[in-house]
Amino acid sequence: MSAAHEEPRHALVADRGDRLQAALIDLICVWMLLIPASSTVLPPWLALVDVAIVAWVQGYLLVTRGQTIGKSLCDVRIVSAEGGGRVGFVSVVVQRFVAPLGIIALAQQPDALVRIADRRLDFHVGGLGAVLLLLDLLAIFGPDRRCLHDYLAGTKVVRCAKKTARKSERAAERAAPG
Repeated sequence: MSAAHEEPRHALVADRGDRLQAALIDLICVWMLLIPASSTVLPPWLALVDVAIVAWVQGYLLVTRGQTIGKSLCDVRIVSAEGGGRVGFVSVVVQRFVAPLGIIALAQQPDALVRIADRRLDFHVGGLGAVLLLLDLLAIFGPDRRCLHDYLAGTKVVRCAKKTARKSERAAERAAPG
């Protein structure tokens, strides 16, 4: 692991606000990139290529840097909950995103995979899917500030060293007698 990507074992857990901001940035990025996939003018294979590109970019960034585009802009990263080091592909992509989202989608709409291929999937979450999503998100209010998907993957989201340094400098400036 390179020194640029290594976080100390005692890295501060990211604020809930930082995580929310990063998630919103990622959501906007994904929506912008997936708009062409929702077009009925494009052939279905091109829509799948578009989805694959989005998944590859975010997955690559997660595996190599522990960050999505949003997490990078917010100076937070995903690390192992135990040692604070980089996490592998299975933990980051499969356990953290694919499995939870797949469970929610299939709980909501058991025929979702068929409907994705047909391009008729309604992008809403309700019923059991909404309950699972809500439970996942509410877990962040616990003392560890980790969502259920963090626990499943054995990860946590921490502040990057540069963000921690900037916050420490601002706190020292406020505490200094003026």
